[in-house]
Amino acid sequence: MKSHIYSLLALFIVIADVFAKDVRKLCTNTLGSRSCGQCIKQHPDCAWCLDPHLVGPSRCDLKSEFQGKCAPSLIYSPTTEVRIVPQNNLPLGSKQADGVTIVQLEPQQVVLRMKPGNHKFYNYLISYLISHPNFVTSMK
Repeated sequence: MKSHIYSLLALFIVIADVFAKDVRKLCTNTLGSRSCGQCIKQHPDCAWCLDPHLVGPSRCDLKSEFQGKCAPSLIYSPTTEVRIVPQNNLPLGSKQADGVTIVQLEPQQVVLRMKPGNHKFYNYLISYLISHPNFVTSMK
């Protein structure tokens, strides 16, 4: 049993190492080395060293690879943020001030700051109001 666990652990380490090398190739390729914007677009794990005097082939690399090469304060690696702001809306199914528009989505206000190539999923609550005049549905 222990030998199976060790084998699986070794396999996992090998796969993680291969994946990290592939990601690093994306970061350090010619396109990623052109500019900060191109670097960040290559992969969500890529980071850009803002130090113009960086010695080495590329200012774009994995964040962990800049250790000892680029000051931490000069490493640009934006993060993805999903934030639900305070909701000052009417509850689902209620009418707005115009008396017509019916609230069908909650939350109605979300702040997204997405790093290129990164994916985030968020659940929304949708209320389908069949009596709404703009609601169109087809049933088969």
